[in-house]
Formats: sequence, structure tokens, C-alpha cells
Amino acid sequence: MDLRRPEWFAGLSRWWLPAVGEDVADNVAPLGLDGQGRLHVTCRSRAWRVQIRLLERPLAARVNRFTPVTVTRISVVDGTAPR
Repeated sequence: MDLRRPEWFAGLSRWWLPAVGEDVADNVAPLGLDGQGRLHVTCRSRAWRVQIRLLERPLAARVNRFTPVTVTRISVVDGTAPR
């Protein structure tokens, strides 16, 4: 998987928490964007992986309000987010 982390992505602390809220930010970590505009994330647990898959559309819409690109989807990568 070839993920990009554009310059604005480096300012993660400025946009991730306001975009997704405290609960999601504490349990989900963004990894980068692919060439199709999908934001790939990893989650702390299986329960959070399921939750993010259920909330994909509204969460992508919220992220789009805080970033200069259009996130088309949120793709959950299997694995555990770092603490």
C-alpha cells in the first residue's frame, strides 16, 4: 500500500481531534492517503474497527471540513493503533 502524507498531514494534532472528536482520536490513528483519496486508519481494537466502518461516511465528511483535500472514504487497516 502506497500512502502519502502531504505537508498538511504533518499538522495532525491541529486537525485530527477537531475533525473526529476525542473518543475517535484516542482510539484511531490516521496512517495516510492513497491515490484515490482514501484515508487509511488503524484502530486500537476490533470494536473500534467496526465502529469506524459503520461511521465511515459521516466521519469522512467531518474530516473533509478540516483538510484541504477531499477524503473519498476511510479505509480501516487491520492492526492495532499505537498508544
